[in-house]
Amino acid sequence: EDSLQKINQDFKAAKTLLPQLNFLIITLGTAIVYRHKKTQQIVANCHKIPAREFDRYFLNLEESIAYLEESIEAIKHYNPQLKVILTVSPIRHWKDGVLDNQKSKAILHLTTRTVAEQNEWVEYFPAYELLMDDLRDYRFYKADMLHPNDIAIEYIWNKFVQTFIEEDSQVFIQQYKKVLRSLNHRPRIPQAYKHQQFLQKLLIDFTELESKYPNFDFSKDKKQLQKQISGEWYNKM
Repeated sequence: EDSLQKINQDFKAAKTLLPQLNFLIITLGTAIVYRHKKTQQIVANCHKIPAREFDRYFLNLEESIAYLEESIEAIKHYNPQLKVILTVSPIRHWKDGVLDNQKSKAILHLTTRTVAEQNEWVEYFPAYELLMDDLRDYRFYKADMLHPNDIAIEYIWNKFVQTFIEEDSQVFIQQYKKVLRSLNHRPRIPQAYKHQQFLQKLLIDFTELESKYPNFDFSKDKKQLQKQISGEWYNKM
């Protein structure tokens, strides 16, 4: 009951936010789904119901395209001006087996490209290709050899920024990352005079950013900074 309540709360929050969005990024992970035998519904989570009550099922290309277009149309109903960016997750689903993973990703590639080509307000970003074909080396993966490491994530993110974000906003991102990095710094002696000077300078930096970018909400960052200045943040660590 607690889980269902939390899920429904998140659905309501997403629905409230949806009309305010300019862009929505949808990442597809697998074309393999599980159908509940009793209801014939495709499920997102089995909630520990026995596996025998589900059929493992491969979406064919036509079904995959239809489901994605249906989902996007439902979302567009709440925000007709919304732009959609599609990606395919580069993370391999090894539990499905090598061949089934490749087949699944192939279906998703054809699905995303078809939907993007048929709708002018949909674009495709090649996150999958950047990791698999541009980086294509296990030194860009975490220890499990499945998930991209921080270097790969930063590389793909920079490509995304160059593709979709205006130059003025790119400047803001760099400035914001700099002060955020300072905010997340953990000193050896939090109450030391030099560190308190550092925090006061950081407060000035945030104030300057606020004046330059009045449409961005810095309230959470400033609240965290005030806790560091008062010592409340470190006392809880």
